[in-house]
Amino acid sequence: MAALLSGCSSDKPAAKNDSILVEVNDEQRAAAEVAQKFLKAVLTYSNRTSDEDVKGLEYVDQAIHAGLKKQFANYTQAVQEVGGKEKLPEVQDVKVVDVIPMPDKKAYIVNTIVTYNPNRLVMDEFTKVGTVVTFENNKWLITTVNFRNQLAPAKK
Repeated sequence: MAALLSGCSSDKPAAKNDSILVEVNDEQRAAAEVAQKFLKAVLTYSNRTSDEDVKGLEYVDQAIHAGLKKQFANYTQAVQEVGGKEKLPEVQDVKVVDVIPMPDKKAYIVNTIVTYNPNRLVMDEFTKVGTVVTFENNKWLITTVNFRNQLAPAKK
């Protein structure tokens, strides 16, 4: 576990949420929680009912909403491929590894590790996920997501 800790510093104590492995301030915690809620919802297929029933999109910016809905509108195909609803992926936890401030805007890179219910299909390619969470129109929204890799801040 210690290897997951980040060098993030803060004058606040570590988050009370066991799924946040770094020290964060209230703003960073809010951004991290949006990333966690989004990933748990969108990557859990077990509580969906149709191709149109893509969960978690309320946490994303309109600029990426349609693309994500199209990418994850594959419920019927997923049920067929895994051999039934009872085998569909179910996220158990989304642990936050890093919360990195973005320069020049109120946004954070939130890197996570997704853990799935091992008794169901585990989407191994979607375990280390990076998001950018931006404060827009008085709420935190996912503006970028990389389901296959964590993100690093841009080099100066």
